[in-house]
Amino acid sequence: MVIVGAYPFTERRTGITVQCGGEPVNAMCAVDALGAGAMLDRNSEIDAVCVQCSGRVFVATAEQGTRVREVTPAGAVVWVGIREDDGPAANSLCTVIRFACGSRHLDDWREAQPPMKGYPLSVSDGLAVGRGIFGDLLRAEGVQGDVEVANG
Repeated sequence: MVIVGAYPFTERRTGITVQCGGEPVNAMCAVDALGAGAMLDRNSEIDAVCVQCSGRVFVATAEQGTRVREVTPAGAVVWVGIREDDGPAANSLCTVIRFACGSRHLDDWREAQPPMKGYPLSVSDGLAVGRGIFGDLLRAEGVQGDVEVANG
């Protein structure tokens, strides 16, 4: 058996990397990257590509990954969608939860896609979703010690 991912990280190249004090690692999607810092209780830096133009989207967090410190470009957004697929969430969700440089690029990208359900979020709102999903994940009873994330 080969493990290719453990939410929120994957060994696959997704166009979204997150760095939480160590080497950058691939995140499965935008929300996963935004929640990783809160999960690890560390500030993070996210490098992603815009779904439309492949331009750089950069996000830095503060307060142990719980608040957005910087977003470049300033109008960047997160699309939280779902693609109809009978397979795992890594195929039906993660492939369409992405960053865009701004609302215009998101709209252009969505027009070129098969119809899908979803909604746009600000980067701050995307971080709140990621924090809600992953923020307490490693604080569960019985999970203790430092976590090291390696991409290799």
